[in-house]
Amino acid sequence: MKKLLAIMLVFVMCLGIFTACGSKTDSKASKKKSDAAVSDDNGSKDGSSVKGDDYYTGTFKVFVPKGWGAVQVKDYAEEGSPVDPDAIRIVKDGTSEADVFSKPNVMINYAGPDTEMVPVSKDFYDEPEDVEPVIAGDITWEGYKCKSMDYPMYVLYYEDGGNQYQATVWYEIGSNKISIDDADVLAILASVAPSDAPASN
Repeated sequence: MKKLLAIMLVFVMCLGIFTACGSKTDSKASKKKSDAAVSDDNGSKDGSSVKGDDYYTGTFKVFVPKGWGAVQVKDYAEEGSPVDPDAIRIVKDGTSEADVFSKPNVMINYAGPDTEMVPVSKDFYDEPEDVEPVIAGDITWEGYKCKSMDYPMYVLYYEDGGNQYQATVWYEIGSNKISIDDADVLAILASVAPSDAPASN
């Protein structure tokens, strides 16, 4: 079991390295309460709101629904493995790095206009399958479904004005499951935006 956990940790570290690296910033904490009106499924509005907080990484912001936790991502490509301001994991019912191995989660990677994001090729994964665009609020994500180490996930991309995002959605881990159509998942995907606000704790 310990060996499997170590292998998975290495994989998670490598996945972050494969995505683009943007500028690094150190900043103080800031958090804003927010309600996110979202689509309840692809393309249809239900008029409801998902409660939660906006989380600021230092380079972009993302919504964290109530009952989910923001888990910082370390940049293992840098000496000392500092926190990567261009990445964050939003974990269902989770608050720690260890939770990403047992609970569904969404990882967002960001690259600004001055950095080219290098998407992960779907050939890197097992059983890749193109999917219909995922519409979350005003944002349309495109990408594919696949498996990695037998864990099913979505790998999605979105670009706006040179700001580039990759969302990796691990939607089934053990008996714990989420759906790409869940209102809280869509709230996360609908919320991404660049930000120069200080990073949240």
